[in-house]
This record gives sequence, structure tokens and C-alpha cells, in this order.
Amino acid sequence: MKKESTIKQHYLWGDITKGIAIILVIAGHSYFPKNISNFIYLFHMPIFFLLAGYFFNFSKYCNNLTLLVKSSAKRLLLPAFLWKFFFFNVTNRNFLNNLLIILYGSGCNVLNFKISIGAAWFLPCLFLVRILLWIFLKLVKIFKTNDIINCIIAFFITLTGIYIGKYIKLPWSLDISLVALYIAYIGYLLNKYAYYKKKFLSAIIIIITSICTYFDYKYFGLDLNDRIYTNPIISINTAIGLSILVIEISMLLEKVQITYLNLFLKYLGVNSIIILLSHHIAYSDKLNLVMTLLKNMLNIMPTNPYLYGIFITIWRLIVCILIIEIFTLIPAIKKIFSAVSIISIIQEYRNNK
Repeated sequence: MKKESTIKQHYLWGDITKGIAIILVIAGHSYFPKNISNFIYLFHMPIFFLLAGYFFNFSKYCNNLTLLVKSSAKRLLLPAFLWKFFFFNVTNRNFLNNLLIILYGSGCNVLNFKISIGAAWFLPCLFLVRILLWIFLKLVKIFKTNDIINCIIAFFITLTGIYIGKYIKLPWSLDISLVALYIAYIGYLLNKYAYYKKKFLSAIIIIITSICTYFDYKYFGLDLNDRIYTNPIISINTAIGLSILVIEISMLLEKVQITYLNLFLKYLGVNSIIILLSHHIAYSDKLNLVMTLLKNMLNIMPTNPYLYGIFITIWRLIVCILIIEIFTLIPAIKKIFSAVSIISIIQEYRNNK
């Protein structure tokens, strides 16, 4: 019984972390001033890669790569490609061109070709990260190398990904997947060594991360999708440190039990794939008129960029929530996108009280 409770709490902070991270993703795309968006870009996507490594169940997939590929494809690739296939062919009738764009799976244009699938790039990239992490852990198990050596090797793989990304943006952002392998492996080690039980180590990492964040923000910077790795040693490790801080905040929120805030963040976290795919719709031409009317009613103008950024973030969040709730009403779509309604989240909480 005690073990069951631990598992539930374990996943609660994980969902809260994803909820915070997906809000940061929306905010990063919501026209905040550069000082805000540049800071968000330091770590908003690495959080997901770190969590992917932390929750990666290697023992489950150790001798069954096929199971990993199938489950990851169902969870990540199917919703990404179906969403983009539907959305592109509603807004643009060039079927063959749309299909090629979707299959390439890039988050930005390659050379002079417009082949971006937007924020959906992250899902095939994460799919590849899971496969690469499996291969890496399998090799580690065979050669029985120690974890320090493994971290060094993983970081050299990251540098390889950075080098490739300078010259070509690979399909499914494979070059970014190579970069993210190191982040995912650190996440795996955090779980392996029960890092969050070691308070002294946690305090040291917070101090080091704070110092590195200052230099990274002021002099360097990180943007995975645009392949901006100004100083890989500082930037990648700062991203990991900031991601750990977000996890610490999530654990604190769970501990202090701010019930409805936690439930809302959990709701966003479990539906983070839908939000990632749909948040750009809220700024599309079809919804632009509604948004303009709301701005005028609230007297919020772009002359105040901070208020404007907050407004766009909230507006996009509202549209995403509406899409989630619509998805939960259609069984087939609900299953494909793993949509969970806010009512079911609240009911689950009340049933477990």
C-alpha cells in the first residue's frame, strides 16, 4: 500500500513539472520582450528531455526494443503527424507538399525550403531521444562503464549533434536528439541515485545553477530548435540545472498541497502534448478577430509588452483547454491524444482522498 502511494506522489510532481514547462512553452511563443523569452528558452524544452530520462523505464524495455518503438510511436508520433496532417490540409490544400513537410518533421525551415511543422518538431525528436537513450544504456550495460565516463561520452555525443546542426537540420531533428541525449541521461541518473533525497547536493546544485544562469543569460544563450548553442558546456548544463530547479518547485508544491493549483498544473501536464500541438492556433487568422475584440475590451495594447505577453499566454491557454475538453468528448480522438478532462482529474483526486 505504501509503495502504491509513493508511485502516485512520484508521478504527481512529474505532471506538475510538465504543467509548468508547457506554460513556459506557451509564454516563450507569446511575444514577451526578449529579456523574458530569452530566459525561458534557456530551459523550457530541456525540462521535458530531463523528465523523459528520469521516467525512462529501462528494465521494462531492456530486451524489447520493439515494445519501446511501438509505445513511443503511439504516444508521440501518431498524435504529432495526425494533428499536422489535419491542420495543414485544412489551411493549405497542397497535399503532397504538406505530406513531405510532415514526414521531414523539422521545427524550422531547411535551406530555402519552408518545411517547418512548428512546435510539433519536439515529438519526433523526443521519440528519437528515447531510442538513443535505450541504445546508450544497452551499450553501458554491455561494457559496464562507470557513470562519470558515461556522462563524458554522452556529452561528446551532444557536441557531435551541435556540430551536425551547424550545417544541416536533420529529419525529425535527429541532430537535436543527439544533443538531448546527455540531458536525458542526466535525468536517468537523477532517478538512479535518488538525487532528491540528498538535500546537501541539491543545495550545491542550486548555487552553481544560479551562478551559471547569470553568465548563460548575459553572455551566451540556448535555443534548441534554432540550433543556438553559444557555449555548450555552460548552456546545456545550465538548462539541466534550471530544469532541476523547476522539479524542486514542483515537489514543493506537492508537499505544501495547494490542491487546486496542483490539480490544474497536473491537468496541463497530462495534456501537454495537445497543448504543444494546438497553442499556435490561438493566434491564427481564424481566431485573430476574437482575440482583437478581447484586447480592445480589456484595453491591452502592444505598447505594454509585458501585459501583452501575459494576455497572449492566457488567451492561448484558454483555447488549448477548450480543445482538450472537446477531444475528451470524442472517444477515438481522446485515445489517440491521451486527452484527460479537468472533471476527471478532480474526480480522481476526490476518490483518492
